[in-house]
Amino acid sequence: MWGGKGCGAPCDFCRVVVSPEEIEYEVEARLDGEPLLLHFHVRCYDSWRTSRGDPRAGEAPATPGK
Repeated sequence: MWGGKGCGAPCDFCRVVVSPEEIEYEVEARLDGEPLLLHFHVRCYDSWRTSRGDPRAGEAPATPGK
């Protein structure tokens, strides 16, 4: 998972473009064994996790290396 300035891709939760003025989360996932890069607004990322039944939804994303 990576966070930074939006790249202009549509959010994979709400389908609205994540503009460079917004923070974007990129999540590496797999679909049918193939790599997939998902893009989310910060607010949509938590909603996506909640909709998946993730028990950690609402927690801050893990910081790499910690």
